[in-house]
Amino acid sequence: DEEPWEALFASIRQHEQDWHLYITGNYKRAGFQPPPDLVNVTFTGFLSDAEYIAVLNRSDLVIVLTDDENLLNCGSYEAVQLGKPMVLTGTRAIREYFHAGAIYVDNSAGALSVALDTFVAQKDSLRRDVERLKVELQVSWPQQLEQVRRRIPATGSIQQS
Repeated sequence: DEEPWEALFASIRQHEQDWHLYITGNYKRAGFQPPPDLVNVTFTGFLSDAEYIAVLNRSDLVIVLTDDENLLNCGSYEAVQLGKPMVLTGTRAIREYFHAGAIYVDNSAGALSVALDTFVAQKDSLRRDVERLKVELQVSWPQQLEQVRRRIPATGSIQQS
């Protein structure tokens, strides 16, 4: 519900000759009907973990959009893990956490079209940036986890009622 599909579709229609878009997820369960005119879009439906990772591995770019100001989508983490450049919604939370290897957009068709063109011009530097971000996050995550653990008081044992 928080993903701006229509803006993405409008943008990809402008780039029909340049891109093929794979949209993952169980769109049927969400009650979504794919537009019939999107000839360069594949709606994958539900994928196993292995199939999903295979689609991401074959991809040049991962697009993860949201209308939720405080949401960090799993697709962004997965893109970083696989070293894939990203187009992300430019919320404060997303910009702060995924601060490299990404092109940020305002979820409009125009901004998405510009982002696709920008990716083509900057794909090598975006790939290097996302690899640096991956290393940075791999180092900082255990440190952040330890900080959280220190703040949680020891509670002793838990009894079942």
